[in-house]
Order: sequence, then structure tokens, then C-alpha cells
Amino acid sequence: MSTTLRWGILGVAGINRRLIPAFRASKTADLVGIASRSLEKATNAAKADHIPTPYGSYEALLADPNIDAVYIPLPNSLHDEWTRKAADAGKHVLCEKPLTATAAEAEALVAYCRSKKVRLMDGFMWPHHPRTHKLRKFLDSGAIGDVKKVVAAFTFNLDGLPTNNIRMQPEAAGGSLLDVGCYTTFAIRWWMRAEPVKVFAKAEYVNGVDVAVSGVWAFADGRTAHFDCGFTHPLRTWVEIVGTNAVVRVPNMWIPDEKAAF
Repeated sequence: MSTTLRWGILGVAGINRRLIPAFRASKTADLVGIASRSLEKATNAAKADHIPTPYGSYEALLADPNIDAVYIPLPNSLHDEWTRKAADAGKHVLCEKPLTATAAEAEALVAYCRSKKVRLMDGFMWPHHPRTHKLRKFLDSGAIGDVKKVVAAFTFNLDGLPTNNIRMQPEAAGGSLLDVGCYTTFAIRWWMRAEPVKVFAKAEYVNGVDVAVSGVWAFADGRTAHFDCGFTHPLRTWVEIVGTNAVVRVPNMWIPDEKAAF
């Protein structure tokens, strides 16, 4: 049995620039194809990144038996549809975050992929980073006492909030909560090791999408968490984990720098 997974990419999105080097560096992944709705775009992308096979449609890539798994960097509103189609074709899926626009849709999509016996993962890098695992062990050792509160932020300034940017388009499931807030909400649950029982959030809207969101969570045991996200503040990518005895601050949580300190 081969230990190398043969990958295809559905779409020529800019985020591919961040993933393709990882495909190249991996000893267990072989990037063999890329698809676009235009064969010309797919061909240009394949040439630029030295990918062997371009496809003029997503369906054509999914129909190729030489593809084992797909990476889906499509707009948020298309994640559910094309993950299901990939599962129907027997392809494993790495789908960009957010997996879907709602929790109910995500739950149904996970169940669908399980029924098709394919693996599904959403595209969060930070949980797999060595710093994250080192920090998990540090917290589990009791170094800061019991974790009592988590505060997380992910903001950046989207100049002018241009409506031609996909993040600003409600029909594409845009908005800051799905774009960057999903990092903060994932992290809170990760470090608290619990699900909230109550949530309060306040959002600012432009063009029918949230451009800034702040929220407070309450947990069954009385602990609380806070997050904020958005397109209207300078770059902020940190997490603060408050224990009974000490505090851990993590800079650049979502896109770790080379030293990746905490």
C-alpha cells in the first residue's frame, strides 16, 4: 500500500501560495493536480507551481482516480457543496476554514463524510504547531494552576472595507466571525476544554456582513472567556490564558513566527 497521498486542489485561490510549499516539503503528500472553472486558469496555475495536471472543472479533478484527497480553498459558501461532492467521489478532504457557515451545517457535513468513509479536516494550522503541543503540556502540568479564563483576539485592518473583497460579500458567507473569529472561538474551546453554555456578542455590520465582533462566553462551571475579531482594527493575533496562579500570553497565535514563543 502506498504511503503517499496524491492531492488535488479545487480552485486557484491566493491561499494556495501558503499551502503549496507544505505539499512540496511533505514526504507523504504528492500534489498532482489543480482545477479551476477555466482550463486556462488551471493551466497557468499548474505551470506557475509545477503541478503536473490542470483540470478545466472541479468535477473533472474529482473524477480522476489518480487523486486520493483534495484541498478546498473555495469561498466559504461553497465549502459544504464541494466537500460533499468530493466525498461522493471517495476523496478525502482538507477544507479551508470555516468548514461551513453554521454549526448545524458543519455537524451534518461531518456526518455525511463519515457515511462516505472519507477523512475530513478543516484548515486550521495552529493546533498542529509544535508550540501548541508544548503549551498544552505546560498547562496540563499545572504550571499556571487551573485555567480560569481565556481572552483571544484576531483583527486586521481591511482598508476601506471594499465590497469587491470576498470577505465583504454576504452571498459568499463573508464577515469577520467566519474569517478570523473562528480562530478565537476554536482556541477558547481548545484551552478551556469545555463548551460554553451562554454567549453574548455584539457586532458591527457593513454591506450585510459583520466587520467587527466582540463576545463574552459563560461556562457551566462559572468560568468566562472573551474574544474579539474584525476588519477594523490593527493586526492583533494573541491569546491570554489566565490560571489561578499565573498567566500565559501567546503572541502571534494564529500565524506563529519563527521563534514561536509564549
